[in-house]
Amino acid sequence: MGLNRETCYLCRASGQILHKDMKDHLFGAPGNWNYKSCEACGLIWLTPLPEDTEMSYINYYTHENAEEPKSVTKNKIEKLKTGIAAAAFGYP
Repeated sequence: MGLNRETCYLCRASGQILHKDMKDHLFGAPGNWNYKSCEACGLIWLTPLPEDTEMSYINYYTHENAEEPKSVTKNKIEKLKTGIAAAAFGYP
Protein backbone atom coordinates (compact mmCIF):
# COMPACT_ATOMS: atom_id res chain seq x y z
CA MET A 1 0.00 0.00 0.00
CA GLY A 2 1.02 3.58 -0.54
CA LEU A 3 1.46 6.65 1.61
CA ASN A 4 -1.07 7.23 4.39
CA ARG A 5 -2.16 10.85 4.56
CA GLU A 6 -3.58 11.79 7.95
CA THR A 7 -3.82 15.56 7.40
CA CYS A 8 -5.50 17.70 4.74
CA TYR A 9 -3.57 18.49 1.56
CA LEU A 10 -4.89 22.07 1.57
CA CYS A 11 -4.91 23.32 5.13
CA ARG A 12 -3.07 20.56 7.05
CA ALA A 13 -5.94 20.14 9.53
CA SER A 14 -6.73 16.68 10.85
CA GLY A 15 -9.15 14.50 9.00
CA GLN A 16 -11.93 12.17 10.05
CA ILE A 17 -12.62 8.87 8.29
CA LEU A 18 -15.63 9.30 6.04
CA HIS A 19 -15.62 5.80 4.48
CA LYS A 20 -13.40 2.91 5.56
CA ASP A 21 -11.90 -0.09 3.69
CA MET A 22 -13.30 0.83 0.28
CA LYS A 23 -12.52 -1.30 -2.78
CA ASP A 24 -12.43 -0.26 -6.42
CA HIS A 25 -15.09 -2.45 -8.00
CA LEU A 26 -15.41 -0.32 -11.12
CA PHE A 27 -11.83 -0.31 -12.45
CA GLY A 28 -10.26 -3.12 -10.43
CA ALA A 29 -7.40 -1.19 -8.82
CA PRO A 30 -5.91 -3.46 -6.13
CA GLY A 31 -6.09 -2.59 -2.44
CA ASN A 32 -8.43 -1.06 0.13
CA TRP A 33 -8.69 2.65 0.87
CA ASN A 34 -10.26 5.09 3.26
CA TYR A 35 -11.83 8.39 2.37
CA LYS A 36 -11.06 11.10 4.88
CA SER A 37 -12.75 14.47 5.28
CA CYS A 38 -11.05 17.63 6.54
CA GLU A 39 -12.64 19.07 9.66
CA ALA A 40 -11.63 22.61 8.68
CA CYS A 41 -12.14 23.04 4.92
CA GLY A 42 -14.19 19.98 3.92
CA LEU A 43 -11.71 18.51 1.42
CA ILE A 44 -12.11 14.76 0.92
CA TRP A 45 -9.06 12.65 0.07
CA LEU A 46 -8.10 9.04 -0.53
CA THR A 47 -5.68 7.36 1.86
CA PRO A 48 -3.44 5.48 1.50
CA LEU A 49 -2.47 6.67 -1.95
CA PRO A 50 -2.06 3.89 -4.53
CA GLU A 51 1.64 3.08 -4.99
CA ASP A 52 1.58 2.99 -8.78
CA THR A 53 -1.36 4.98 -10.11
CA GLU A 54 -0.50 4.16 -13.71
CA MET A 55 -0.79 0.42 -13.09
CA SER A 56 -3.68 0.75 -10.63
CA TYR A 57 -5.92 2.20 -13.32
CA ILE A 58 -4.59 0.47 -16.41
CA ASN A 59 -8.15 -0.47 -17.42
CA TYR A 60 -9.52 3.03 -16.83
CA TYR A 61 -11.96 3.94 -19.59
CA THR A 62 -10.01 6.99 -20.84
CA HIS A 63 -6.96 4.92 -21.75
CA GLU A 64 -7.52 4.48 -25.46
CA ASN A 65 -5.84 1.92 -27.62
CA ALA A 66 -3.57 4.05 -29.83
CA GLU A 67 -3.72 1.43 -32.57
CA GLU A 68 -7.49 1.70 -32.98
CA PRO A 69 -8.50 3.95 -35.87
CA LYS A 70 -10.55 6.94 -34.78
CA SER A 71 -13.87 7.62 -36.39
CA VAL A 72 -14.26 10.55 -38.76
CA THR A 73 -16.60 12.24 -36.27
CA LYS A 74 -14.13 11.82 -33.41
CA ASN A 75 -11.34 13.32 -35.53
CA LYS A 76 -13.52 16.32 -36.43
CA ILE A 77 -14.46 16.86 -32.78
CA GLU A 78 -10.81 16.76 -31.72
CA LYS A 79 -9.84 19.25 -34.44
CA LEU A 80 -12.69 21.53 -33.38
CA LYS A 81 -11.59 21.40 -29.73
CA THR A 82 -8.00 22.15 -30.73
CA GLY A 83 -9.12 25.07 -32.89
CA ILE A 84 -11.26 26.56 -30.13
CA ALA A 85 -8.46 26.21 -27.59
CA ALA A 86 -5.92 27.73 -30.02
CA ALA A 87 -8.21 30.69 -30.74
CA ALA A 88 -8.88 31.24 -27.04
CA PHE A 89 -5.14 31.45 -26.31
CA GLY A 90 -4.19 33.37 -29.44
CA TYR A 91 -2.44 30.56 -31.32
CA PRO A 92 -2.80 30.11 -35.11
